[in-house]
Amino acid sequence: MKLICLQENIKEGLFILERIASKNQNMPVLNNIILKTEKGLLKTFATDLEIGVEINIPCKIEKEGEVVVPVKTISQFISNLPNTKIIIEEKNNKITIEADSIKTTIPISNKEEFPIIPKVKKENTI
Repeated sequence: MKLICLQENIKEGLFILERIASKNQNMPVLNNIILKTEKGLLKTFATDLEIGVEINIPCKIEKEGEVVVPVKTISQFISNLPNTKIIIEEKNNKITIEADSIKTTIPISNKEEFPIIPKVKKENTI
């Protein structure tokens, strides 16, 4: 997975997802979110098993893929970056986030442990 996105676009989406995902102490996997690149979008998913949220963020996709990452870690890092282009790339069970001269690496979690997000028919969306 590799994508380029504006910091302000991804920051807003992660802020919303963090409110859903970071509340469950009994199931640590729910403190994570799914990042999935597909058709020019970064699709992000979070759930607390009662509420599921999907936020689609327009990005330049260089390589499609899907990872599960800790929402608090990625959200706090990206919110402190300057408002510029961010490159997110997955390699060797980690994602690298880079903006200007700032760079970090975050380990990814096993996506098989993340609960399945049900599909909602388009006529039922808000």
